[in-house]
Amino acid sequence: MGPMRAACRFARGLAPRGVLERVERVRAELYGSLALTGLGHATDRAVLLGLAGNEPAAIDPAVIESTVAAIRSAGRIELAGVRGLNFRKRAT
Repeated sequence: MGPMRAACRFARGLAPRGVLERVERVRAELYGSLALTGLGHATDRAVLLGLAGNEPAAIDPAVIESTVAAIRSAGRIELAGVRGLNFRKRAT
């Protein structure tokens, strides 16, 4: 829940600062235990969902997998739910 919440706060905080429409790229890097256990604990999915503007308490669990799959297959993410950006998973 923490990574999703943090990613969502970041994404939603861009518009009030007047920079959301200028964002062309976002890069997320995980450190420490999140970097070591990210895939096993779904941290990668949580970050994607958060960047797309989803909060852990508000997202319907039934749409999580389809939402992540749609982001990955389309190669696009709607940052904060409103700003379309190309998405590419970087090799680890």
